[in-house]
Amino acid sequence: KDGSSVLLTANVTDGNAPATDIQEYNGAKDGLPMMFGGIVAAENNDLYFIGGSPSIPSSIYKWNVESKDTASILACSSGLTFPDEMISVPKQVEFPTTL
Repeated sequence: KDGSSVLLTANVTDGNAPATDIQEYNGAKDGLPMMFGGIVAAENNDLYFIGGSPSIPSSIYKWNVESKDTASILACSSGLTFPDEMISVPKQVEFPTTL
């Protein structure tokens, strides 16, 4: 509801068997940016992806699934940044209806 992306991973040990050990990773608590996509897996449980937030321009990140340290920015589309308090982050609003 806050607009954050969620990453789901699954351990597939047998190509014919169902996925096992499904893990969910969510936003800042797991070291990920608010929004991300275009994920590519690499060696040593590293993931590379494009991500950002309302206050951080689109960037290329590297993140390790095991350590869950904060994703590191490898390249950024702009050097321009804004303080978080200057950015209005969208939030879901619900209104009661008669339907």
